[in-house]
Amino acid sequence: MKYHILVVEDQAPLRGDICDILDLEGYTTSEANHGLEALDVIQQAKPHLILCDIYMPQMDGITFLKKLRASDEYMNIPFIFLSAKIARNDTQDYLDIGANKCISKPFKIEDLLNAIEELIQS
Repeated sequence: MKYHILVVEDQAPLRGDICDILDLEGYTTSEANHGLEALDVIQQAKPHLILCDIYMPQMDGITFLKKLRASDEYMNIPFIFLSAKIARNDTQDYLDIGANKCISKPFKIEDLLNAIEELIQS
């Protein structure tokens, strides 16, 4: 089974690089520029997992995650925050609102792939 991952990131080059890497690893991907766009994409894409930046225009990752967790249809999709601004004390706050993992940018590709595999297997 091919797992589908939605990548929500406002920096187009980084978003493209992440999608390229995931595609090479055998995943299928969808992209969104911010949380508002992701709400539209998710209806078509039906992802198995979401990678999401926190600080984005129009709708940030926190608001997007809260909307997902309030929805019966999307509340159980594994969710990984990617951000350059994850402080140690913020991580627990993000987990408390429903993120499954938080990864700081810049990140190692193997760390990202390991986190994805861990969540998909659970």
